[in-house]
Amino acid sequence: MKFTTFIISLTLALLPGSSSSQSLRRNNKVVVERQLNEDTFIFNQLSDGYAQGTGDKVGTSCSTSDRYASFTDGGNDPDYINIVTSKWHSGGYRMDCKDKGAHTGWQCAATCSPFPNPNFMDWQYLTFEARVLNIDALDQAGGCKPTIGITKRWPSYHSNVIAMEGDCVDSGSLHNSEWRKVVIPMSDFSTTEWPTVNGVKDMYFRSCGTAYSVNPHYQVRGILLTDTPPSISAGAITPNPTDQPTDNPTTAEPSPSPSDSPTPAPTEAYWSIWENVADSTTPEDTSLTCFENKARLGITSTSDEFGDYFTTRGDAWVSGGIKFGCQAKDSNWNCIASCFDVLDWTDKLYLTFLAKVEGISPGCRPSVTVTGGGWPRHSSPKIYLEDSYVDAGTLVSTEFRRVVIPLDNFKTEEWPGLNAMYGMYFQTCGFDEDGGSYPLLTYHIGSVAITNEMIDVVSMPPSGSPTPFVPDDILLATHRFVHTNWYPLFSPDREPDGKLCSSLSRS
Repeated sequence: MKFTTFIISLTLALLPGSSSSQSLRRNNKVVVERQLNEDTFIFNQLSDGYAQGTGDKVGTSCSTSDRYASFTDGGNDPDYINIVTSKWHSGGYRMDCKDKGAHTGWQCAATCSPFPNPNFMDWQYLTFEARVLNIDALDQAGGCKPTIGITKRWPSYHSNVIAMEGDCVDSGSLHNSEWRKVVIPMSDFSTTEWPTVNGVKDMYFRSCGTAYSVNPHYQVRGILLTDTPPSISAGAITPNPTDQPTDNPTTAEPSPSPSDSPTPAPTEAYWSIWENVADSTTPEDTSLTCFENKARLGITSTSDEFGDYFTTRGDAWVSGGIKFGCQAKDSNWNCIASCFDVLDWTDKLYLTFLAKVEGISPGCRPSVTVTGGGWPRHSSPKIYLEDSYVDAGTLVSTEFRRVVIPLDNFKTEEWPGLNAMYGMYFQTCGFDEDGGSYPLLTYHIGSVAITNEMIDVVSMPPSGSPTPFVPDDILLATHRFVHTNWYPLFSPDREPDGKLCSSLSRS
């Protein structure tokens, strides 16, 4: 009888299966021998959505993000994962060890899925049932298709992205209310960079990105690794096929699966930092703020008819803003709560956000800086939020305007990589030359992100020296050209009161 062997760093054999499975202990590791044609569920019931094993991490969520994926009791029907994607975020299931450290002898005490980081290529197929609640809206918007991809923890590999349509889906496409089977050959996920599809960390049911107004709302159940896929029906057949052509058609040679040069995974070009009120705290612990100097400055977040934004008002000594990275660690120094975690901006191009500012005065200009780079922390130059960085060249208090700043402008000789990001500060103006404090600026900030896509700001208003226009009628002239300069025909101290013509005598 043929067997496949898995080495799993677990203190307990968590793999469910038939009685024909055997467990052996080798070098303090559990070895599970799986008979071919033996299925393994990744997610089959509500309890599979939470870490199993021993220790204080048991019961923690196995979603990639609690904001976008949750586990739902199906009532009389099977339980399922509810995944609501956005322009910037996908959601799915995390197949990772949740508790591994010195206190466990570096063995995995609690894990998601039957065992952490499985090797998908040890099975022939990934299969599950799915529906997409807003599939009709996706079809009407055009271009956005439900897709799935998987990732590896280290090195950070990404599989091919598989569109859930055609031969891999029951009836050829997903439905908004009917559960349909999806069957994907494991070989379809493999890439030249990651041919073994081993050590899987995350399974993502993907968003379509910022180019689309609508993104998929998935519901998924019965996620199974198997050697024997369920049968699925073909796509819809045209009721009245066209007449047979005169010449018998030739059958095209099938393309290899997977192709020799698979399509690379799409590259994300937009990383949200603060998009809505929920981003004001860490997702793991809502008592932990993602704002810098929140308590001192009274930073608030708001959701109203203008959208979601936060408000910060620095005092004469301290500025407020956003914190990045880890905000809490456990006794073993493992991060257990974090804010925006894309901390290396070396290969990113722009910072962008919406802003309106109250209290702008001569000598006090709105500005932003970023800090990071380890310890002692490096600080960027101060970027003034005006001119080519801002819609119409300046911020106002009456409307939100777009700000776009090339990240190169934040770099310095000491900090050329913008790595280990720590914080973003909307700067106070401090004190003037005479020692008095400037009026305080109140910033309202929304839609903060970094992106590799250029976003055009609205053109600046005409400059103080407009291009001359010479009218045919001399009576319409406002300036006279002398030598190399234009001079106004009238100045305020020489103009008569009221309308010009009212002071002229008429014969």
